[in-house]
Amino acid sequence: MFSRKSSSHNLLFRKPITRSVTFTHISTLREEDEDGEAQEPMSTLSGHSGPGGSHLMSASMPVFKTPINLEEEEEESKAGGLRWFRELTNRSKSLIAILCLANFSATVFYSCIAPFFPSYAAMKGATETEVGLIFGCFQLVIFVMSPLWGIALPKIGAKFMFVTGILTTGVAAVLMGFLEYCPAGRTFVAMCFAIRLVDAVGVSAFMTASFSIIASQFPNAISTVFGACETFNGLGYTLGPPIGGALYQIGGFLLPFAVLGSLVCCCGIASWLLFPSFETSNEKEEAPSYRKYFMLPGVWVSLASVFCATLGLGFLDAMYGPHLEAFHITPAVVGAIFLLPSVLYFLCAPFLGVRIDRHGRAAEYMVAGAMISGACYLFMGPAPFLNLQGKLWVLIIANIVLGLGTCCQLIPPFSKNLEVTIKAGFVDNFETHGMVSGALSSATALGAFVGPAAGGFAVENLGFSWTVTGIAFFQLFVATATVLYMIYEKRPKRRPKITFSTEVDPEDDEVDEANEKTPLMFHI
Repeated sequence: MFSRKSSSHNLLFRKPITRSVTFTHISTLREEDEDGEAQEPMSTLSGHSGPGGSHLMSASMPVFKTPINLEEEEEESKAGGLRWFRELTNRSKSLIAILCLANFSATVFYSCIAPFFPSYAAMKGATETEVGLIFGCFQLVIFVMSPLWGIALPKIGAKFMFVTGILTTGVAAVLMGFLEYCPAGRTFVAMCFAIRLVDAVGVSAFMTASFSIIASQFPNAISTVFGACETFNGLGYTLGPPIGGALYQIGGFLLPFAVLGSLVCCCGIASWLLFPSFETSNEKEEAPSYRKYFMLPGVWVSLASVFCATLGLGFLDAMYGPHLEAFHITPAVVGAIFLLPSVLYFLCAPFLGVRIDRHGRAAEYMVAGAMISGACYLFMGPAPFLNLQGKLWVLIIANIVLGLGTCCQLIPPFSKNLEVTIKAGFVDNFETHGMVSGALSSATALGAFVGPAAGGFAVENLGFSWTVTGIAFFQLFVATATVLYMIYEKRPKRRPKITFSTEVDPEDDEVDEANEKTPLMFHI
């Protein structure tokens, strides 16, 4: 309850606030430094006279050990950018470098087989359906394994999971090259499935661990570091096919896998030698609840953004090439068109990550990304109602802009998902990071699997243009759902009602008159 004496009218027109608080005399206080050792207070702060003989501070005035500079705190809270990177320790820089190199080498290995593996597998007796399943099972295994790795991460440790995952991927890559000496037919197909499954298990492990490491080691620059890793991801997807094709032409089937697999193994050894232990506490904490996690609307919005982006990209990887061949262009031009969105993606990813870390607005970027991608898919078909069939330049422009939309759909969800989870009451530790990482990795892989699988069926029954139009409307649906979530998130919160009493307390009047002569600055 507030008395009439402390109202705004009293403060402005009557007299100073009169309820005083008495502080212990500063001469009786002892300060403690960071090591816990007691220190004598400064004589100039204890009410004694300074050199000029005047009192510097009243005995009843509270003392602040360190002045507060809000501008400096605000400046320090900004993360990302070249200045932030230059101020990092050498350990942190090497950590980022290994994470980026691991993402690059793994994606180069994944994408390098596209130019030569389908035809080589056909020579070994594999059917087109079997080749498609060899490609598709990779993403399906990641979808299944990523949440399991998220649960296991606190138990086995982020460093151990990352190192073993990347080494498993490298060994699987090298073994893939030795399939050149495998007998043709069922044996070759079975060995391809086995090695591909092991590779997917390793990739899911090191991806889940890498997301958790980023969240724990760079909490103020999650999007910046994640954007840097995604830049090297895009670079790996872009350079993988030409590198794989060139190595295959030079040394046959074994050379691409031997070279790239060895590069992946080197990343694993470097991470084992240079990574510190990421364990933060030996105390047993309650495991996060997946049920509570999946009840959060913000979680589903971020997962939908990732799923929608990878679904479209997976569909284009499988179905866009035959559609472009109808324009009677060379395979080199087709390959160049495929590279266009990847180039814009890895150029924009680091800048978008820095901007999100500094200014936030992750949900707004997800909405913009879904709308941009949806518009691009409408023109890439093009949609039958646009009457733009036969115009290659429209498809090329849409393909370029798609890289920007995909970037806005894939970079913000990780920081947004983690932010929503922490605000919901989850502890900011490796258990929560593993859960978020596993869910996002799983959603990414599910989109990459459903895109080619369901897209191929839809193209056979509806045609390419209508299928792409359906993907465009799905993108716009996700954008609408994200907007509704933003409205829900910004809804006004209930605040406790404050009531003001107009009753006059006689005792308050007596205290006010007694203390009226005391200066205002020493009373609250």
